[in-house]
Amino acid sequence: MTTASDPLAQQLIALLQANDEKGLSDQQISAHFGPHYTALAPIINAMLSSNRLQLFTQGGILIYKIVREEIAAKFDGLGPEQIMIYQVCEKA
Repeated sequence: MTTASDPLAQQLIALLQANDEKGLSDQQISAHFGPHYTALAPIINAMLSSNRLQLFTQGGILIYKIVREEIAAKFDGLGPEQIMIYQVCEKA
C-alpha cells in the first residue's frame, strides 16, 4: 500500500489493529485524529482500494474495521459484489 510510509496512515492502521475485533466508529476515529481527521480521506480510500479496510453500518453508525493482509489477498481480483458476498457468508 502506498500510504504505508505515511505516519498518519501508520497511526490509523495501528489504531484499527488495536480495535480489530469490533472496529471503530467514525466518531471515534474523528475524536482520535482531531484536526488531522480530514487528511485521512486519501488514506482510507487507498485502504479500501487495496481491500485492507471494511466499512459497514451498525445501528446507523459507520464502522471501520481493518482487514488482515492475508484476508485482503483473497479479495485480489474480485469485484465489489463478489467481496460483499464473501463478507456476508463470513458473517453467517
